[in-house]
Amino acid sequence: MKLSQYSDYEKYILVAQNSKVLSGGYQGFVSLKEVLQIIRTMFSKQSTTYEYNQNWYTSKLTINEMGTILNSFDSAHYRKGFDLVKSVASQIAIGKI
Repeated sequence: MKLSQYSDYEKYILVAQNSKVLSGGYQGFVSLKEVLQIIRTMFSKQSTTYEYNQNWYTSKLTINEMGTILNSFDSAHYRKGFDLVKSVASQIAIGKI
């Protein structure tokens, strides 16, 4: 199957197979999508600050680390550095991704 035919959930499952921080369940997928949206926004703005639920946060991720996370998910292939996604999830109190 071509990468373009994978759903986001299928990509999540493929990345979760090698990740130490992803649960692999549907609730984890829903939570990860929320975190990835934050990372995509920061990456597109080339900024490390973001707003979530009317609070402002400063991410510990670098722009390069954000790119690695997004590239890993979008290509459905786990890459070293992907597990840093947990740092944003922890900041906004999303426990299980």
